[in-house]
Amino acid sequence: ALLGHYGRVPPPSELLTPARLAAVVKQLRGAPPDGPPAMASVAGHPCYTGLFDGVVSMMGALMAYGPGADATLAALQAGWGDALINLLHGTPGRPGPLAELSPRGLQQLLVALQRVALSDPDSAKLLSTDAVLPTLMLMLGERHMGMLRQWPDAWGGGRFGVQRTVTGVLELLQLPLNSVAGADGTDAVAAPAGFQEALLRENAMALLVPALDALQDDSLLPPVNLVSRLVLSSTAFATQFVTAGGLAPAVMQRLLQDTNPPAVLVDVLLVASQLARISKDGFNTYEAISRAAIYPHIRKLLVHPDPGVRARVCNLIGNMCRHSAYFYSALDRAQLIQPLIDRCADGDKSTRKFACFAIGNAGFHNASLYDKLKPSIGSLVALLQDEEDKTRANAAGALGNLVRNSSQLCGELIRAGALRSLLDTALT
Repeated sequence: ALLGHYGRVPPPSELLTPARLAAVVKQLRGAPPDGPPAMASVAGHPCYTGLFDGVVSMMGALMAYGPGADATLAALQAGWGDALINLLHGTPGRPGPLAELSPRGLQQLLVALQRVALSDPDSAKLLSTDAVLPTLMLMLGERHMGMLRQWPDAWGGGRFGVQRTVTGVLELLQLPLNSVAGADGTDAVAAPAGFQEALLRENAMALLVPALDALQDDSLLPPVNLVSRLVLSSTAFATQFVTAGGLAPAVMQRLLQDTNPPAVLVDVLLVASQLARISKDGFNTYEAISRAAIYPHIRKLLVHPDPGVRARVCNLIGNMCRHSAYFYSALDRAQLIQPLIDRCADGDKSTRKFACFAIGNAGFHNASLYDKLKPSIGSLVALLQDEEDKTRANAAGALGNLVRNSSQLCGELIRAGALRSLLDTALT
């Protein structure tokens, strides 16, 4: 009971002796090698409690004192981290030690493993090995998810049990991934050797995309962030994502609801933008993005209160227009041009930068949108004096693209003082 007050009441000193801590590890080795769960012989079927539930819960509670705490260090020294990770070591065709955990016990194990990994970098690396990763991925599989949905809510099942399990697994999968700054300002991924390759072998996206259906609101943060980081790291993951139905209308429209947390929206927009950016003959994503029918969502997100969302949706439009004029008519029909132009006067500097980028690409391939882009000229000229070098460069490029395919807007550029402003920009 005292462990329920971790952080306020220190754990009993008698628990932290090497002998007691070692005895706890031995408790996790007491499972029968095969056959039904041990507790089934006592409680019958269905058995709502696993043999290891109590000890795993207690271990997680002790580890909750946090990295560097005496209790945590003593537990790790006694081999608690390895003992918990070893529960994930399975043998094909055999139930293994996880059979001695109920769904609620499994969720407690996932929490305990996260605390171990946060306290011990070596344990975090072990979670990414071939001995452990397949087991974690199986937890996200449809068979396990289906059985968990049918399990009683009060005993770790149902909708909330699925959410807790999915979130726990995905938080563990995130731990080996370290963010590093990418060339475009987004996060790139630095992972232990072989980790991303292992995720590819396990066809991770085929499990991550369906897992999104079980989650909503803040619970979407871990899977969407993991998907975003992987898609941005590799075309192979991007291909898996599309193949798994990540661009299906139902998926994209739900993820781009303006009521979702801004962090979720930013990650989804990063995914969509990356897919548009890397579209090519052998991997054409434009058609799939178009079929997702997200234009009404883009319109709402252009006026979203969060500046990060506004910036990323402008970037998405820019990448949708990066390689061809494929989306020009759709952007016009969806009445997205004027809301995009309005973002040139946004109070957020990143939003202004990406708005210029999008307008420039919307005029690059042909002159079909020149008439609708005409109102942007005044704003683009003003942005030649912007504080950001990249915004000034994007604005200059956009003005050049508005006369690239036709002389239609030359007079308007002259009247707006574009020539003088461009010259001043070049000379400063």
